[in-house]
Amino acid sequence: MLRLPLLLLAFAMSGVALAQDAPPQSHRFIPEWAQTPTSYDCWGNYPRSARGNSVTGVVQMCCTPLENRRLDCRVAFETPEDRHFGETTLRVARRFRLTPQSYAAYRADPNVWLQLPVLWEPILPAENREEFLAAVNHRTRGLCAPPADLAARMPDQATATEMQVARAQVFRCPTVLDRRND
Repeated sequence: MLRLPLLLLAFAMSGVALAQDAPPQSHRFIPEWAQTPTSYDCWGNYPRSARGNSVTGVVQMCCTPLENRRLDCRVAFETPEDRHFGETTLRVARRFRLTPQSYAAYRADPNVWLQLPVLWEPILPAENREEFLAAVNHRTRGLCAPPADLAARMPDQATATEMQVARAQVFRCPTVLDRRND
């Protein structure tokens, strides 16, 4: 009779030990920008095939900040795929630069990853922009997270706060109408 409680206690203790050995969960880094692409950068690089047809595009990049606080990025998701938004986004990505404090925070936390969504809009924004972005954010949640971090990649596990942060982190590449703000 005494064996069952001892066996249960041993099993519970082994679970505690495993939980303590689990690696810390990764999380999305929220950058602060010292510099972002201007409307001249965006409009000058807007894909011609998309500009003439008023096509909206979204690109999700996985990036690593470099010592000069600029980004080394790769395209992880692009829609639509046939309009060259990915290569265009990589060109303007050279204009992003982290603040010194943001770069230091990134370097200090080994469990962070940087996923940067960029929205390309024609002069007149799409009517369904919010629904479109919500669908893209849902499909691409945790796209740049380490492969072992399944929790970061599960769309059904996203909290309302995480989705709000994801929407707030979308960089809207300014159009010609925004030039007065440069």
